[in-house]
Amino acid sequence: MGWLFELTAAHWGVLGLLILIAEALGIGGFLLGTGASALLMAVLLVIFPDLSTATQLVTFAFSSVTATALYYTVLKDAKSKDVEELPETRTEGMIGQTFRLPEKLRANREKRIQIGDTFWRVKSRSAIDAGARVTIVDADPMRLELEESATK
Repeated sequence: MGWLFELTAAHWGVLGLLILIAEALGIGGFLLGTGASALLMAVLLVIFPDLSTATQLVTFAFSSVTATALYYTVLKDAKSKDVEELPETRTEGMIGQTFRLPEKLRANREKRIQIGDTFWRVKSRSAIDAGARVTIVDADPMRLELEESATK
């Protein structure tokens, strides 16, 4: 029954793994610091096996708060900056892509063509012959604007 009252490296290791598994199920980062701190306690107990239970709990509490705060100030901000770089709409993400125009496109007239696996409404300020290499230069939610590419 003494194993219930004395915390060992195995206890901390199992606790750390269970917390990280719970985090993997979708908590959103909140438990990463706590799980890492429990694993840190397992390592500390292997190195210093005579740590008292009170010292272990205080160290765990301090490292949990520190690791969680570090996650939210450093890693969470870096993750959100990556998301901001994504285009707002799918059409904006198409800007800059080049492809061969399957059909002739008359100046200032819209036409429906297939680009990849999707049909798009496209428009150009100048007439472009079928087979010409074009670049998507502008987009709105309903239409892509094309220009003939300089390279053929």
